[in-house]
Amino acid sequence: MGHTMTENFFWPKLGDFVSRHKYRGKEIGFVQSAESVINRALKQIDRSELVNLGCDLVNIPSPPGHERKIAEYILGFFESLGLETTKQELGEDRWNAIGVIRGKGDGASISFNGHMDTSFTGTPEDLLWVRKEVASTPEFQPKAFVKDDHIYGLGIANMKAGLTAMLTAAKALKKSEINLKGDVYFTGVAGETGRAPVDEYWGQQYEAGGYGSRYMVSRGMVSDYAVCCDGSNMKLTWVQTGVAYLKVTTYGKAVYVPFVNRDWNKRQSISALSKMVPIINAIEDWSADYETKNSREWDGLLVSPHVCIGCIRAGVPYRPSLTPGFCNIYIDVRTPPDITPLSILDEVRRLVRQVDPTADVSMYRSQMGHIAKDAGVLIDTVEKAFKDVCDKPIEKATAAYNSMWTDTNVYNEIGIPCVKIGPSPSDIGEERKYGAMPIEDILNAAKLYTITAIRMTDNPKRKHQSQNPRKS
Repeated sequence: MGHTMTENFFWPKLGDFVSRHKYRGKEIGFVQSAESVINRALKQIDRSELVNLGCDLVNIPSPPGHERKIAEYILGFFESLGLETTKQELGEDRWNAIGVIRGKGDGASISFNGHMDTSFTGTPEDLLWVRKEVASTPEFQPKAFVKDDHIYGLGIANMKAGLTAMLTAAKALKKSEINLKGDVYFTGVAGETGRAPVDEYWGQQYEAGGYGSRYMVSRGMVSDYAVCCDGSNMKLTWVQTGVAYLKVTTYGKAVYVPFVNRDWNKRQSISALSKMVPIINAIEDWSADYETKNSREWDGLLVSPHVCIGCIRAGVPYRPSLTPGFCNIYIDVRTPPDITPLSILDEVRRLVRQVDPTADVSMYRSQMGHIAKDAGVLIDTVEKAFKDVCDKPIEKATAAYNSMWTDTNVYNEIGIPCVKIGPSPSDIGEERKYGAMPIEDILNAAKLYTITAIRMTDNPKRKHQSQNPRKS
């Protein structure tokens, strides 16, 4: 399609765009087809710039509770491009960083969301979870390096690769000077990774589970559609599980070791730790049944909610000569969209009290899972963009990527159709994989986000209505 030069901007038919340029001292507009505009934007994506950006983000440590420095960097990045920026202060060292490319206002708006906090910290705290020989490797440090067409460094896989792709898309759209019809939001958020305040662990660094995204959308940063750029191995999903964090407590007495009677029945033992053993066994048996019973497809996406006993606390390591007076275990239960955390609490409480009627069960994190509604046009657009970029059909995400809690849920919970697609390792079960990402995957994600933004904003705005309309 040829270019039509106009002295004044106007909006042509759906599928055409206007690019701004200077001609003999005047700003003029070129009417271009959607595909020519997309090609123009993609030409702005530079591999070396993307690699440098990804390395910069890795080199800024951003453990949970300390996202301010990386937010400052991202805000500076947006400002250098001329985006409208918003800083949201969640706490002294926790910020959200938001950049917006404003459209004319008669097209759909879309948000791209990425969390800035990392799963691990690059500090001795990581030794609570991983072996020393893993935590001490170069790729497990917040210091980036490039090798064999990969970016290495702490946080690149979760999820600074997605952030890099998202920011690269923002740069491509802005530099190509496309006059979009709808607004595009690029949001770097704090507090996504799976933590929750409990016991003595209170404070900003333990607030997570969509902490930054919930703050953001409740203060007006909303759109017609959203894409969560979190890891999915570049496969597509629009369903995510909920989560319940449970704490189980058994009680005993502190008895000096010479007075411990080995003949005591374990269930009647004065050691709270010994009393916890049959409860752990019961929960492990229940978990296997729970996972089998609740694994099923939603819109063709397999959800397989898992259970993990992630921590046990009893006594102190420097004084094992006393039986523990109490013992706690901490459990993560993932829930399909149709199961509430409260029902999980009730079920586990009944199970535990069948083993030990004196034991307590409480819940300290409860969030529902969600599936995107009214997301057809967004799903179709992402599928087409992926085909254009990768020259093959997109795959649906595997069960693991559908069976986690991400900020995708924050949008779908409030009725904003949101899908998740982002670069991540294919084998996240291996700890070292957290520290490496193929550059090609990040490039493809940046191109996909760029194309998706252009095509989605060319759609009409969604018709919004209350999720719970009252009938008169």
